Order: sequence, then C-alpha cells, then structure tokens
Amino acid sequence: MSQAVLRGVLKSGIFRSEEILVSEPNRELREALGKELQVRCITENSEVFRECQLIFLGVKPFVFPALAKDLRSSLSPSQSVISVMSGVTFQQLEDLLHTRSIVRSMPNTNCLVNQGITFYMCLEHNPELQAISAQIFGSLGVTVPVSSEDMINRGCALYGGGPAYVALFAESLVDASVRIGFSRAQSDQLVKQLLYGCALMYRQSPATSFTDFRAQVTSPQGTTAEALHQFEVSGIRAAA
Repeated sequence: MSQAVLRGVLKSGIFRSEEILVSEPNRELREALGKELQVRCITENSEVFRECQLIFLGVKPFVFPALAKDLRSSLSPSQSVISVMSGVTFQQLEDLLHTRSIVRSMPNTNCLVNQGITFYMCLEHNPELQAISAQIFGSLGVTVPVSSEDMINRGCALYGGGPAYVALFAESLVDASVRIGFSRAQSDQLVKQLLYGCALMYRQSPATSFTDFRAQVTSPQGTTAEALHQFEVSGIRAAA
C-alpha cells in the first residue's frame, strides 16, 4: 500500500521525487524503488523523522509500538503524521507518538491500480493537513473524509474487505462456468471480462441504480430470474 501511495503522489505531481525520503529495510526493494522512482531510499527511520515535515506511516501494526518508542522524541510540533496502519487507533497513535497532528486513513487494495477507496480523518481540525491528505489519497481513487473514527472502521470492514468479497463471488461464477462445460482457464478470463464490463457500465451510468441494472437483464420467468431467486433463497443479502 505504501508503494501505491508513493507512485500515486509522484504520478500526480503532488510531490517531486527529490522531496521524498523513503525508509525501507529490505535492500532489494530499497534499491529497486530508488532506481525506478528516483527517490532517496535509506534504512534509518530516524532520518525520516528528522528531515520530513509530513511523515507517512505504512509499517505493520505490530511493529509500530517499538518504532514509536524509538522515534517520538524526534517529532516536532510542526510535523504531521499520516497513518495507513490497519487497526491502529487515534488513541494509540497519540499515546505512542505524543502528537495530535495525525491523520488516520484506510485505503483499499484497489489503490494499487489508482481505483481505490480511502476513508480518512484528521484527529484535530487542520485545514492544511486535511487538504494535503485529500490530494494524496485522491491520486489513488475516491476519497471519503469522515467525522468519526468509527466510520473508518466500518468503511474498512465493507470496502477494505470488498475486493475479497467480490473475488469470492467471482470464484463461484468461475466454478459455475466450469460446471456447464467451459474450461477453468477460459472461465477465469470470461468472469474477469464480465466484472470489468459491468464496472465500466455502472461507472458510465451514475444515475442508474443497481436495481435498475438488474431489472434490465431480468426477464419474467427467465433463467436470470430463477438464478436470482436462488441467490435470495441462499441468503446472499443477509450475509452482506
């Protein structure tokens, strides 16, 4: 996810490569990022905390407490922190970093193709930090500023996990395609094309509801109507 953000801000021109400092412990990845994106890559987190006014935290949540303990003394009042660490709350961020200039965010994996959804919130009222956060995450797709930390958690549950939910449904379509005689490889490509085509159609008709789209391809007493009935019987809406 951190790499997606890095590529997004560079592609959109929000920051120039010479304005970015990346701390990455993996040597191969560090060298690859430096070569590909022309950003300065280092191994010491402390250097990022010393040099950067805006600090982007994308470490694994279990790593964060030790990192914060080592580095919080380096934070100054003029610095701000943006977190994409799943499950790390504002209270934990404030307690461990000793600052309130914090943004908590939750992008989903579709950000990897710049078609993501990011929920974000500033801990304190800070128009400048709010604006730069909107720019950063806007380079990755749709942004959803929220006024409650609970809404970040709720958004994460539905839209963060959404790609997995869609993938599970896609798997079931592939299996059904195989059952009726198509090869698995062909079924995989057909289902991907189906989802891609549907997504384009939905996006190009923003005023049309999903109910209307469904009705357009559902004839009374037809095959589609029967299949949809079986979905309802199986409790697909209740499961969501």
